[in-house]
Amino acid sequence: MDSLTRLASRVRACLSSARLDRDFDQELESHLQMVEEDHVRRGMTPDDARRAARLELGGLPQLREAHRDVRGLPLVEQFLADLRYGLRGIRGSPGFGAVAILTLAIGIGANSAMFSVVYGVLLQPLGYPDPDRLVFVARGESQNAQQWLSLPRVEATRKSIRSLTDLGAYLARRNEDVTFSGRGEPEVLRGARVSANFLEILGVRPKRGRSFLSTEDAPGGPPVAMISAALWKRRFGAAVSIDGQMATLDSVPHAIIGVLPEGFRFPFPDVDVWLTQPSQTPSLAPQYRACCVALFGFGRLKPGVSLEQARAELDVLSAQYEAARPKALDRGPLRVAPYKDELTTDVSQMLWMLLAAVGFVLLIACANVATLLMARATSRERELAVRTALGAPRGRLVRQLLTESLVLSAAGGALGLLVASITVGLFTGSWIFDLPRADEVHLSGIVLAFTTAVSVAAGLVFGMLPALQIMRPGVVESLRQSGATSADGRGKSGRLRMNTRAALVAVQVALSVVLLVGAALMLKSLAQLAAVDTGFRSEGLLTMRIPLPAARYASPEKKAAVFESIAREVGAVPGIRAMAMARALPTTNTFGTNIQIVGQEIPAPGHLGTVLQSVTPGFFQGDPVTALRPS
Repeated sequence: MDSLTRLASRVRACLSSARLDRDFDQELESHLQMVEEDHVRRGMTPDDARRAARLELGGLPQLREAHRDVRGLPLVEQFLADLRYGLRGIRGSPGFGAVAILTLAIGIGANSAMFSVVYGVLLQPLGYPDPDRLVFVARGESQNAQQWLSLPRVEATRKSIRSLTDLGAYLARRNEDVTFSGRGEPEVLRGARVSANFLEILGVRPKRGRSFLSTEDAPGGPPVAMISAALWKRRFGAAVSIDGQMATLDSVPHAIIGVLPEGFRFPFPDVDVWLTQPSQTPSLAPQYRACCVALFGFGRLKPGVSLEQARAELDVLSAQYEAARPKALDRGPLRVAPYKDELTTDVSQMLWMLLAAVGFVLLIACANVATLLMARATSRERELAVRTALGAPRGRLVRQLLTESLVLSAAGGALGLLVASITVGLFTGSWIFDLPRADEVHLSGIVLAFTTAVSVAAGLVFGMLPALQIMRPGVVESLRQSGATSADGRGKSGRLRMNTRAALVAVQVALSVVLLVGAALMLKSLAQLAAVDTGFRSEGLLTMRIPLPAARYASPEKKAAVFESIAREVGAVPGIRAMAMARALPTTNTFGTNIQIVGQEIPAPGHLGTVLQSVTPGFFQGDPVTALRPS
């Protein structure tokens, strides 16, 4: 209790140091007058009495310093004094301060931005309960050899698996188009087909309504759907109750049974509609759905079950499945992996390499600032020598120089956060990087802590070399040297400085060469990829995707009639030279009914949309078309 009282008293003394200094000066002056008067009474002259009194009391500055040490927190007060001195030094040399702060801002900002991406994509746990127990199940020995599962294999594995709480499945296609109509203007939405137990496996509860029932996942089950919170607000007005809410999806009325939470991104990003019966995709004829629909599995490990135990059990189940179905198309061992690793495997190596690259950038920035500080310390060498000759401890001077370095790094770190916020937005919004968890990348508290740690470490790194200069012996002797001799760098200390600067320059050059070589190789790779001959010309080419609901266009004859009408009407538009239809666009994974239009003078997409809407009365009112876009 006494220690806490003394600590509180010292803190109060630090907060009111100016008033306590005035009180102590008044008390000291009063005591000095009393001693003077005593000497005058003994027969001394006033001048001699004052001189004797000062000699008797000792040095007044030393008394003031001793009093401050006793009453307050010396380290805190010295740090605040060094901080004020460092700020005055930067204000007195604005050019030096601006260059150093901007250099550090680039290095620290790049590292903060890259770390925020690495943390959000690779390190941050998935937003589900016990995310480490979520696993991905597919065929193949590795992620690169990943293969789909059939519905019979999913069902056989689900019945026998004991290491998982349950096994779910979802349609492997990422671009399942779902036409939404019946409530205002029709719209094409991104859909996902999942097993009814997907929310139970993930441990997520709907924001409103309920999840799917097992009866709704069986063939012939009632048409139901769950929707995203964004769609619920946009098309349903965020109604409190979802009872009785209906929507026409692919020309079939569906009951909306649930609304998923904000930011829900399973199994793919930007999904607005979730449907059951993942094997009942309209893109495949019904007779092929049982054997050929591409599914991926996922599940949750039971408590106490390791990943190795699950792999061993799946090996046994795979052997049993192959023995029972020797002609199955999806034969082969099953692979189980943490679900987060499955999401990030394609980008993890690239992100770690980029983080290492920006780490080199920060090292180069620290070397640059260290060189600037060493040059500045050379001009202040005589100042530091005078302070040392007057009795300033070397440790005190080192702390001051390090504090000045920390001031620079703190300013660079603050500006670096602004650079990081801009860079993160550019990185996650770029089409070049297809990040699997881009919506989870932001400047969080973890990133702020990382930036603070990097700023402090950078300040200590580039501030250590100038501070070590004053730790060498013979600093006082430099006071006797002429300014010219000191500036020329002659003598042992000058050679030491020159060697240190040469080492810094060598480090900068070496790191810069590594980065330049890596950047040149990357640019060369991008240039080679851009120059690859795709086998067709994309100039004057427009593409469009038309989803055809199976409920309205089940027969090949109906589809053929629509396609013939489109070909006839679009081909007659002036400026169009040719058009074609394909299941998938070349060099892309865009499946569906895709139309490619080639022309010398392609008309505006709005005009083409008007032409297409006149092909078949009522067709485009109920079955929307995606916007035309240049290839």
